[in-house]
Amino acid sequence: MMYVKITKETTMKKKIFMLLITLLVLFVSSISYAEEYDIERISGKTRFETAVEISRHEFRSSDTVILVNGYSFPDGICGTVLAAKYSAPILLSSAYKIPDCTKNEIIRLGAKNIIILGGKGVISKEIENELSDDYICERFGGKNRYETSLLIAKEIESDEVFLTSGSNFQKSLLISPYASKNQIPIVLSPKYNIPSSTVDYLSDKLVTILEPEEKISFEVANNFYSKRIAFSGDIEQDIIDISKKYSVNPSAIVLANRNEFPDSLSGYIVAYNNDAPFILVNPKIISKKLLKHIENTGVNKIIILGGKGAVSKKIIKQIEGGSENYDQYANPFKKNISTDMLQIRSNDVTRKVLEKITITSVVNKCNRLPDSYTVNNLVEVPHYGSWRMYLAPEAASQWKKMFAKSEEAGLRIYLVDAFRTEEDQQWLFDYNYSNDPDWALRYVAFPRSSEHEMGLAVDISYDESLPQNFYSTPIGKFLDKNAHKYGFILRYPEGKSAITGISPESWHYRYVGVELATELKQTGQTLEEYYDLVKE
Repeated sequence: MMYVKITKETTMKKKIFMLLITLLVLFVSSISYAEEYDIERISGKTRFETAVEISRHEFRSSDTVILVNGYSFPDGICGTVLAAKYSAPILLSSAYKIPDCTKNEIIRLGAKNIIILGGKGVISKEIENELSDDYICERFGGKNRYETSLLIAKEIESDEVFLTSGSNFQKSLLISPYASKNQIPIVLSPKYNIPSSTVDYLSDKLVTILEPEEKISFEVANNFYSKRIAFSGDIEQDIIDISKKYSVNPSAIVLANRNEFPDSLSGYIVAYNNDAPFILVNPKIISKKLLKHIENTGVNKIIILGGKGAVSKKIIKQIEGGSENYDQYANPFKKNISTDMLQIRSNDVTRKVLEKITITSVVNKCNRLPDSYTVNNLVEVPHYGSWRMYLAPEAASQWKKMFAKSEEAGLRIYLVDAFRTEEDQQWLFDYNYSNDPDWALRYVAFPRSSEHEMGLAVDISYDESLPQNFYSTPIGKFLDKNAHKYGFILRYPEGKSAITGISPESWHYRYVGVELATELKQTGQTLEEYYDLVKE
């Protein structure tokens, strides 16, 4: 047996050793370890190619394909349940031309049947005729989104129905994985005056209303037996609440863009196959609230739908960093844009603030709106798109007349943009500047320098895209012939870029009043030429 002599020195060394061990334990226990995630992105270069990539990811083959407009979302969202019934992918088309990638994917799948969702203004008769040469085509298309959603719902055998807003589709999208899995149709409703045909259909159903009374009124709900789930109205809290209620034990999370829905339409099958809820995020940054919810689900598999423009790389860094380290990744932009903007403005010696603003004022990078400028009494204007759009009162009045005339001609006009706040314009500039500074400085208006901030400008399309070939479409030709009669001019025509300072935008129209619009139509002048603002 060996004896060790205990001295004061030995005791002191032991105490120091124990103290170091204790400090090390405390240090290690204080470190926050981020959850390790298995993150997968499914994307293509365009929304059409992303839909194809999702189809390739989930389907080896399919007898049936669901075809929807990639820029108009209500028909496609309601169609997710129908797609699940037939175990079919959802592929995308524009209104007048089916992309080659979509055609090739239909061939790869070996499809025999194509179900088109939406009327002939959503996906044209020409596309249907082209596809009918090789496939059995069936169309579910009513006079409007409400009729179309009802036609789709009648194809689903169910005693239950989810009733959602026909003007805001986030609830419909959020419920679609659960609805598809359980074959519960999604029916759209206006706030008031629900169609009688919809009331008849719902009369013997158990109806769950997923909207507050501000979206679907009590008068509508009183037409049939229903229960209303009272969500908060805060979109992020609604995302969390729906996820908790309808995805009790998820095996994954599906992230998608909150502002644009095409990836989610096709991606219903990803959520369906993975028992996963949709978490809809801002394209550049995820909130701390949503990040904590993802952590609380306990899943480690995350599937992202869409490219980096739909869900940015920064969001991945935020998720991997964890909510404890959120502030390190919270700034959505790479540069201090406000500092850059000040520098840009100080170098712009020709820039002046307009003192008097009228419907004919030229607003651009050299002529800015005063900081105090506001648009009073904005009016919501009709169109066939997914988002509410507003214009200044006089412009709105004339727009409504022109829109009614376009409907008489059998056209479906979409507004991609109308009035923007200064904050909207700042975000738009910052977003583009963070991705491509040179491009943004050349083509994107600074805050207080956009006609959209006047409530007088509209970006018009046949769907929710901005195609350069818009001139040659039926709506483009209608506008060329009629817009001036209602006070609107094509603001940035071809061949005038050196004068306006903006590349041609066949979709951008500006309200200047009937008298001036008619004169500019006759002379072929731009506003800059009319006011002799052309730089030598």
